[in-house]
Amino acid sequence: MKIELTPENAAALAKYAALAGCTPAEFLNRFRSGRGPFAMCYKRFVKKILSVSMILLALFSIPSICKAATIRGSVMEIHSGAGRASPATQVTVTLYRGVLGSSDLQKVETFRTAIDGLYHFENIPKGEYTVHVQDPNVKDPNWGPAAYRSVSLADDNAVIELEPTVIDYK
Repeated sequence: MKIELTPENAAALAKYAALAGCTPAEFLNRFRSGRGPFAMCYKRFVKKILSVSMILLALFSIPSICKAATIRGSVMEIHSGAGRASPATQVTVTLYRGVLGSSDLQKVETFRTAIDGLYHFENIPKGEYTVHVQDPNVKDPNWGPAAYRSVSLADDNAVIELEPTVIDYK
């Protein structure tokens, strides 16, 4: 194979030479000779091309491997005498893998609500989950079964929007 340095291929040749760790002239001379120092230059070139290819393959594969769902919700509070609910701040929301009442309930993640009362859990794989809402400042609020929510994730791309959990401070 005959390769010449022309204006049309100068940019491409410079890129290949840089990947191989040579100047364009060295790359051409080593390529033309087919022996001696070319072998070392060529091996470096192939290693770099392969490593760049592997990195690109990994980067493009990660999104398809790491697809996972999102669970979102909010916590509202009603204080005695208040006419309507408002966002609950500093409430702990915990996500467990498994169903409430089973012995294999495993804590996955904890989220503390901000001033907007919202929470979210991202990158959650398929499965059965329980969401537990607990205000750390109150021992026994009257919030009933809404403190625990069962969530079933069957789709990796799902975004589950839960109804608001309402804490009634009577």
